Amino acid sequence: MDILIDIMLPVFGVVTVGAVARWFGWIEDRAVDAVASFVFTFAVPALLLRTVGTTDLPEQPPIGLFASFYIGAIAIYLGGMVIGRFGFARPAMGQTLTGMACAFGNTVMVGFPIMLAAYGDEKALPFFLILSIHGLIFFTLTTLLLEVQNGVGGRDGLRALPLNLGKALVTNPILIGIALGLTANLSGLGVPDPIERVCAVLQGAVAPCALFVLGASLVRYGIRGRVAQAAVVSVMKLMIFPAITYVLATYVFQIDPHWAEVATITAALPVGIMAFVFSSKYGTGQAISATSVSLSTVASLFTLWGLLVLFQAT
Repeated sequence: MDILIDIMLPVFGVVTVGAVARWFGWIEDRAVDAVASFVFTFAVPALLLRTVGTTDLPEQPPIGLFASFYIGAIAIYLGGMVIGRFGFARPAMGQTLTGMACAFGNTVMVGFPIMLAAYGDEKALPFFLILSIHGLIFFTLTTLLLEVQNGVGGRDGLRALPLNLGKALVTNPILIGIALGLTANLSGLGVPDPIERVCAVLQGAVAPCALFVLGASLVRYGIRGRVAQAAVVSVMKLMIFPAITYVLATYVFQIDPHWAEVATITAALPVGIMAFVFSSKYGTGQAISATSVSLSTVASLFTLWGLLVLFQAT
């Protein structure tokens, strides 16, 4: 009950406020987009710069952590593609988008608030380490598959793909924040006090702004159909993915129990909104993507709560 009141209620309470505001038209979509842009471009990078720059990093690369999470992620991604083909009879691009929805979590709008509320800055380090290559892996893989399947307008599109991917990654604010934090930490210079103070103020905006935007976005995208298919995607994302991650982390790679716990909860985050963004960009599967985001986010209230209670009991 303490976890429900101390962690889940505040988190999903702010989500509800955002949903109500959007439902009654008290905030416009362009205002929601502006807040989302602020969170992604400034608040989250500031949090990462401050946290990664001041936290004691592991002496060795966390291979076990990465393997536990990303082996499971790739397995779920491929499993989603198989389900998309043989279970949903979706075309090639639809299969890829199903795979992404099954494996790609909402690390910004849900992950950060949950991790900060449950663990605080320092104990959430495994989450930040997973996040450091999260977009790199998923965005690169999904973009490559979709562009190849789409034909990318011929050979010229394929030749431009590596450059476009490189630009997208180099200019990604989250990756920039992590890179600056690592530079400050590994160089021994640390984060200058004035910058750390500014980052601390920006960091305070991450949870409320991200959760408010999430609530407004759920109303904006809503349930657009394909509920049965979205339910299958949600089960893959909220239950099967974290189960695989936990088994790999605990019994195969045998990483620190706390790190295994954080990796499992990260795997259990709901479907990320970027799954819908990719669907909209490529003009296919918008209904199942939007419904998967909404359905999995609501269901995650119970699944994440269950995981936190389970880990607290152990």
